[in-house]
Amino acid sequence: ETLVNKEDLFKRDNVLPKEVEKVYPVDLGDGNYALHCTMRRIYDGVVFDAEESPGNVYYDSMNAFLADIGVIDHYFNYTGKDDITDVETIDAIVPLEYALTALSDRVQGKDYTVNAIELIYRLKDTTDTEDETDYYGVPYWKIIVKAEDSNRERSYYIDALSGKIDF
Repeated sequence: ETLVNKEDLFKRDNVLPKEVEKVYPVDLGDGNYALHCTMRRIYDGVVFDAEESPGNVYYDSMNAFLADIGVIDHYFNYTGKDDITDVETIDAIVPLEYALTALSDRVQGKDYTVNAIELIYRLKDTTDTEDETDYYGVPYWKIIVKAEDSNRERSYYIDALSGKIDF
């Protein structure tokens, strides 16, 4: 995180801070390894979601590869947008308890373990043209669960403004 936040590798203005979400070892062969780090941007204390979703929701993951300690060898991101504009003030969001109750009602009859809960922004495409893409960040409760009868995790998204469950 220190390396990525120290300077903007794309030399843009209004650069948002980033947090490392996951780190994976990459086998380069001959006993050499690199680190593959996935990162998420942070706006006003809330991270942007980095998980792929269907529909007009976009994930906002960035990647850095480090073969040498302290040196970023390769860096790329998906949306390329750091110019954030506040379009509305959010005075209140759906309480977490409401989101958990709505999800519990939705998956009734199935046993899940909640592995993680976080408040995130999801990027939604707000343009109709292919020339320019604008995204709108919507706050969501992201609830990651694991089914008791399998080893698979699943993410559920509850719109923190409306309380509607998205997948």
